[in-house]
Amino acid sequence: MVAALLVVGCGGGKSNQEPAKQVTEMQRTLDSCIAANPNYNNNDITRATLADSVTSAFQLFRGKQLKQIENIPCEYEMALVYGVDPWQYIDTTIIGKYVVKFSYSELLKREGRLADNYKVSFQVFAILEKEAVMQLVEGSKYYLTGTFRDFANNTKETGFRLPSGQCSYDYPSVKVFDGETIINLGTIVLDNITFKPV
Repeated sequence: MVAALLVVGCGGGKSNQEPAKQVTEMQRTLDSCIAANPNYNNNDITRATLADSVTSAFQLFRGKQLKQIENIPCEYEMALVYGVDPWQYIDTTIIGKYVVKFSYSELLKREGRLADNYKVSFQVFAILEKEAVMQLVEGSKYYLTGTFRDFANNTKETGFRLPSGQCSYDYPSVKVFDGETIINLGTIVLDNITFKPV
């Protein structure tokens, strides 16, 4: 009888513990890259090697839904229209559409981060019709889904042109700031994007 009460008493104490932090797809991907590069924080060369590993890991998802960002609240920042300008090389199928920019940053966060041993930041570019852009609220956060085209680059295959006609080029990088590791994923380009308010 006493043993039964002790067991019940011990089991009841577990309800006061904090629930375990859920591991996200983003954290799982980044942690696997770090595990493959255990000395990543030795110097600039090892950090660049980790950044290359992150780039390669994400590029496995080109043409597929990018689950790594789906449950991360991204802030809508701005939109620019693709206009008609004979001096610029623009795909005529996107004239009148908008490039939209979302961002996520843990640079100023102490809590609510994806991981304890590094901070993450990135931005997302996508092309939307005017009607869809009109639903977005500046400064509001959204959960995004979409097909990963690539990181912003200037290649013929997956390159991304801004309304100015210029190509954006922004791949992952790894830095140390104030003693903390920052994994900047650069600019992620999504096709077939959908968004849902947080």
